[in-house]
Amino acid sequence: TKILGGYLNRIRTEETAKRLQLIDPLTNAMNLSAFTETAYQLIGDHKENTYLIFYSDIDKFKLINDTYGYSEGDRILIEFASAMDSILQNDECFGRISGDRFVGLFNYNNPKLFLSKIKQLNDRMNRISKTETDFYRISIIIGLSPVQEGSHLSLSIDRADMARKSITARHKSRYCFFNEAMKSNLMKQREIEDLMDDALEKEEFLVYYQPKVRLIDNEICGAEALVRWLQPEKGLIPPNDFIPIFEENKFILKLDLYVFEQVCKHLRKMLDQDKTIFPVSVNFSRLHLGNREILNQLQSIVTRYQVPTSYLELELTESALQENNAYMFSILKELHNMGFKISMDDFGSGLSSLNLLRTIPFDVVKLDKDFFHQETSTERERIVITNIVKMAQELHMKIVSEGVETKEQAAFLRSIHCDMAQGYLYAKPMPV
Repeated sequence: TKILGGYLNRIRTEETAKRLQLIDPLTNAMNLSAFTETAYQLIGDHKENTYLIFYSDIDKFKLINDTYGYSEGDRILIEFASAMDSILQNDECFGRISGDRFVGLFNYNNPKLFLSKIKQLNDRMNRISKTETDFYRISIIIGLSPVQEGSHLSLSIDRADMARKSITARHKSRYCFFNEAMKSNLMKQREIEDLMDDALEKEEFLVYYQPKVRLIDNEICGAEALVRWLQPEKGLIPPNDFIPIFEENKFILKLDLYVFEQVCKHLRKMLDQDKTIFPVSVNFSRLHLGNREILNQLQSIVTRYQVPTSYLELELTESALQENNAYMFSILKELHNMGFKISMDDFGSGLSSLNLLRTIPFDVVKLDKDFFHQETSTERERIVITNIVKMAQELHMKIVSEGVETKEQAAFLRSIHCDMAQGYLYAKPMPV
């Protein structure tokens, strides 16, 4: 009995070890090695199929871990693996690479069927309960690349990953197919990432200011701080070329605080010279709202420069606030209690604007510049803008209209008692 028992235990141990070499213990999905081996076998067995590689991650997954704990993060990963398993056919497979990254081999003979599977996956991920009455709003970011006949599978996996990384607007589920232009974009991204730390240390990032004008008398009443990158060899790099990359790799957390400190430094200098100063708004990434450390960081900077918080406005885009996250809202309320003004940028660009106004104590609302794409020429547009301005004022919020470029736009905004305007009609962003 001892001999047989020992032998059986050894067999079980060997089987467990072999299984752990192939299977992810948390989700029971295949690991990358097992996935690759299985995928090659399926491709060989089903030569009639057109296959593509699916490479995904979960948007803001780190925020979920930080806010709700790793056990909740693990639960979501298990749910995702289960959801992937439920949409697979016999000639398809998937695996977990690491963290929240999963890879799949899918039959693409019928594109409509494949896209319906992505929809099923998204629908199921948006039914994961957070509380008894609330659900997580989980965005799946997916890169896709066809499997080329005779090429290594790793090439298709790399290309699907490139397609995934190319998706910058990550506030809702998206998918993207690989194209050759992504290669050069990825090279540019890596080049920027190689330079960014030195650039911050050498103060190559410049703070420009765009004035805000009080419409009642056309006087300057504030400004928005905007970052520019003056790279010695490349010249001025446009923000659209580096801000999305910094959002993706989290460098934006350092850059935002750098800009905030430069603004405080400038305001302190103006105060020391007894000059009139106005509130300055500083853009902040949604990533800051996942960590209470931002409260101490901002307090430390304003204390160092002795700048009253009433002169500082923290500006967040509407899309950054779309997830109904109680933890995030609590941080915003604490910042408000510290004396900072809170501003919602791009109001009207998404679907949740009105709900956000109901729940977050905003001081300022910035009307999205797209409201003026027809120079307020339509009656419907005038009615919408008029009522937004009226509503904001009844909620005791100031309203700024962005992207004002013509005198006609300014006259209309003045006629409906809009508080402030910002745009090329008055001034472009400029050095201090």
